[in-house]
Formats: sequence, structure tokens, C-alpha cells
Amino acid sequence: ILMKKVLLFSAALFVIALGMGVSASAETKKIGNFKYEYDSAPNGNDVWITQITPVTGSDISTLKIPSKIDGNKVIKLGAKDDTDAYFQDNIFGMYILEEDSSLVPEQIVSDVAKIKKIILPSGLKELTPECFHDIQKGKTISVPKTLKKNIRALCNLQWKKVTINKGNKKYKMKNGCLISKSGKTFYGYLETKSSVKIPNRVKTIAERALYGNKSLKEIYIPKTVTKIKGEAFSYMKKIQIKIASKNKYYFVSKGCVVSRRTGRLVVAVIKKRIITIPEKVTVLQEGTSFAGGECDKIIFPKTLKKVYSYWNTSLNSAS
Repeated sequence: ILMKKVLLFSAALFVIALGMGVSASAETKKIGNFKYEYDSAPNGNDVWITQITPVTGSDISTLKIPSKIDGNKVIKLGAKDDTDAYFQDNIFGMYILEEDSSLVPEQIVSDVAKIKKIILPSGLKELTPECFHDIQKGKTISVPKTLKKNIRALCNLQWKKVTINKGNKKYKMKNGCLISKSGKTFYGYLETKSSVKIPNRVKTIAERALYGNKSLKEIYIPKTVTKIKGEAFSYMKKIQIKIASKNKYYFVSKGCVVSRRTGRLVVAVIKKRIITIPEKVTVLQEGTSFAGGECDKIIFPKTLKKVYSYWNTSLNSAS
């Protein structure tokens, strides 16, 4: 009977540990002025670093994350979370308190603020989506040629400078923009300026490319862009979008972006809590970006012919 109770108690502790996002096999090691918590990577052979803790009082201005721990390659970075990814901590264990929106724990926040340069492991392949969210702006970061999965976790975080190894076959940087190696797809903006010119040759603006960006106030779209995917500009603050006059696919009217080919409203810009939908808009459908804050009023044009239910739902959640 006693043995059964011990087993049940041990099992209960294991379940609780899993519920708290704690891995039974996680290990911790101090390397330089940082402590690393790590576990086996999904492939079972390499290393997944799940948390990095600066050693308080040390020189932590440069964080060079090791490429190997105990002889095993570091291929993944980011906190583990077995519950809801929305509440997932970043790699340093920082998170926002719901009651007052403060960033905690205070000591960790203070220490991480002192990091000015981050060098990612040379063999890194993957980041978790929330790996660096809420990190303080103004840091530099170096990305290896091997990183391909969830590199967009670096977007919209206001880095001082981002460099990507030239050997990376999928991504490159140009004017603070993360774009495909071919230069044809724009994935997001990574640096700190308030305006951005999406590079010439870009044809596609990826889904949620600037979603939630808090720093940009002005965006220039070149004539080469032929496709703007869903919610590319949603949850941005006050913005002004400019499109090259020779662009044959999109134009700006009343601050909003409209498809020349289909009459679809692509970006609904909210000014003074009002969306004024331009003339020539014929359809409101899935994927519209809502930017500029909360909305109390919509002014519809006479040209409007069809409204999809998804558009209505998205507007409610955006406001």
C-alpha cells in the first residue's frame, strides 16, 4: 500500500511539472556569464535551449549563445509551454503581468536590458514563435546561415541592426527588411526606424508581415508588388501607406489600400475612430487589415456590392 502511495505521489508531481511547463529531463549549465536551461531537441540527438539567465553583476553586454553544449549541437531556442502559447515566456523568462501590463521578473528585465549584442548559435535551425517577444529595443543580433524555421519571430521587435549570414539560402536583409533570398517576398521589418521602403523587386507582402508593428508610421510599397496577403498590416498604430503610382495592382484612397483588379478593400485605415471606405471598393472579404486603433463608425461607399461575414467578425475583434 505504501509503495502505491509513493508511486501515485510521484506521478502527481510529474503531471504538475508538465502542467507548469517544466521538463523532467531539463538540465542547467553556466557558460560564461549566462546560465542555460536546455533539453533534448525534437530529433532526440541535439540541444534545445529553453531559457537563458544572465548572471547578475557580470559583464553581459554581449550574449554569444553556444553552438554546442556537452558536445551536442544547439539547433532550437525558445521557452517550452504545454498550455497556451499566448502566455508563453520569452527565452529569458520575461512576461507581461495581465493586471498592470508590467514586464517581469524585475531583475531579469533589468539584466536583459544590459544586453546590447546577441549572436545566435552557428547551427541553429529553429526559434519558437515567442522566443524574443517583449525584448527591449535597440539590440543587435546576428543570424546564422542555418536558421530557417520561425525566423519571423525576430520581426517587429525594433532591433538596432540585424545581420543574416550570406550563406543563408532562404532569407536576407535589405534596408531593415526581412526578405526572401530571391528578393521577391517581404516577410517583415526588423529595425527601429519609423518609416520603411519595401525594396524594389518585392512581389509579395507575406501574411501578417507587419502585424502589430508599433514603431512604423509610414510604409512605401513599390510598383513591383502584385500581392498583399491577409492581415499584413493589422493591429498597427497610426500609419500612412504610400504606393508607387505605377503599381498596377493596388492604390491608396482615403488612407486605405484597394485592389485595382478586384475592388477588394485590402487595408482599412482607422482615423479618429472612423473607417471611410473609398469609392471603387466593391467587396469586403477575408484578410482585410485593420490599422489605426479602435473603430466606432464605418462609412460605406455606393459601389459596395458584397460583405463577407469574416470581414465583419475581424472588425469586431480588431476594435
